[in-house]
Amino acid sequence: EQYTIYAIHKVIPQTLDEVKKIKIERSKILLAEFIESHPITSNCKYEDGRIYTITSEKQQQLASKLLMATMYSQLNIPYDLTWNSRGNECEPYTFEQLFALSRQIDSVVTKLVKKQQELECEINKCESIEEVIAIEIKYEVDY
Repeated sequence: EQYTIYAIHKVIPQTLDEVKKIKIERSKILLAEFIESHPITSNCKYEDGRIYTITSEKQQQLASKLLMATMYSQLNIPYDLTWNSRGNECEPYTFEQLFALSRQIDSVVTKLVKKQQELECEINKCESIEEVIAIEIKYEVDY
């Protein structure tokens, strides 16, 4: 089955599998954009809470910080554990504070990734291009 997608100045024929692949990639891009634009509020350090970015990059940096702090601790070497809320400079945090933040981020991101995986399965089950196109990609947070 062929389907035509109109691009600027040219027509690109698309098969069902190509349209599925494009839709799945789009779902991943929209997920990353959603995560970028939806930070979390955490009271891991401050009772009134602060806003924290939860992008993939920040998740990796936080995991690295926690791993480094753990390794330093096992070797009885002092380690300045610092982090920052959105728009603020880095400041000291305890391991427990950052681990709590990490768990909160993981909880939110895991739900969003699960939604993307469900969309991907739904897309892959489609038997026509029209079905693929009809699938709405929408992410929400419930925190």
